[in-house]
Amino acid sequence: MARVIASGAPLHVAAPAEAAASPAPSNPYGVDVSRYDRGFDWGREDLAFGIAKATEGLRRDDPTFTENWTRIQRNGLVRGAFH
Repeated sequence: MARVIASGAPLHVAAPAEAAASPAPSNPYGVDVSRYDRGFDWGREDLAFGIAKATEGLRRDDPTFTENWTRIQRNGLVRGAFH
């Protein structure tokens, strides 16, 4: 059985035009890149983030990390790095 709990506060019922629309689901799209992805188009409008490979193993840096890291930032994307 449903119960109704009332208080002295006035009740406002929203008409359909006043009802808040449900926010669209957020599904950000991004990519991870490494030296194998030279020339990637960071200006794509569907990107929200970029993740750049920084190192490989214990002794090898990805030679394109600095370039990718800079381009991700220049395009206003959220940045990340991976090993």
